[in-house]
Amino acid sequence: IYDGNEHGIDYVIWNADTKEIFENLVISGDVKYTNAGKYTVTIEILDDNYRGKQEFDLVIEKAIPETNFENVVYVVWESGLTLSKIPLPGDNYTWNNVGENGEISPAYEAIRGAGTYTNYKATFTPDDIINYQTVTKELTFVVTHASTSITGLESSYSQWTFDDTEKSLATLFKNMSVTGSGREVKYYYDGKEVTHLKDAGTYLITVVVIGTEQYTPTTATTTVTINKANATVSNVGIDN
Repeated sequence: IYDGNEHGIDYVIWNADTKEIFENLVISGDVKYTNAGKYTVTIEILDDNYRGKQEFDLVIEKAIPETNFENVVYVVWESGLTLSKIPLPGDNYTWNNVGENGEISPAYEAIRGAGTYTNYKATFTPDDIINYQTVTKELTFVVTHASTSITGLESSYSQWTFDDTEKSLATLFKNMSVTGSGREVKYYYDGKEVTHLKDAGTYLITVVVIGTEQYTPTTATTTVTINKANATVSNVGIDN
């Protein structure tokens, strides 16, 4: 196995008739190799009194490199999240894009949402591919929910004046912005879900954004005021 040192063939030369081992014959081909690979080493006797030649295979196997794979990778969900965006320890690491059921899953395939994704594989490719093996490891990555924020809540309404018609809270908060498109929003007053307001008064409204597969739920509160309408009192005379 490659270790950075030179390696060669261990051999002996002996007399085919007497079985005597020779130690000081002149030979050629005793070459040493350092890099991993398969080499043919030809040992030839160049002695004045003996002759002989033999080929040997010298195999130096690739070493297994040290890696710093994390068994579980954590990432927060974001719009457009793909497998290729799930972080790995470094530039030498790549996802194999093998899906949960063993199918090939392209790097551009979007992650559906928060959850635990298992049986995915990633490969480490060493800089020195001559002497070190690539290492493939099965990984699990966990996608956590992205946080939800509400903006534009306070500035999205004006005070209303009672006009004996119901006012839609969805219309009232039409300028409100919520992280993530198409989110379900509910409104509560005094612990009960409401969709419209009508009577004059001051209402402490709780805005609830429902959690999804990608985003956490969140709440916010704001005050809505419906002012009393003006009424005119006229003198219509005295009833005798």
